[in-house]
Amino acid sequence: ALLIQAPMQRNEHRALEIIKLGVDPNGRDQAGIPVLNWAVMMCQPPVVKALIDANADLKFERAPGMTILTEAGACPEAGKVLRAAGAR
Repeated sequence: ALLIQAPMQRNEHRALEIIKLGVDPNGRDQAGIPVLNWAVMMCQPPVVKALIDANADLKFERAPGMTILTEAGACPEAGKVLRAAGAR
């Protein structure tokens, strides 16, 4: 829950600290949205990178065709990090 709240509150530093503690990088909010998606939606490329380094799932689609790269459309820096990690 803490890892979900940090990106939602745009607290990049806190999110990075929580990731370093070893929490599940595939945690989800109550609606089932993964923390990686929140980091992308809030345009936090360092958090996206840290989650990828912690083995976050890059294949989740919130809806058919809505990939993590689709969500990164409004945050080109996050999109670059995702593409480099192999997201499609």
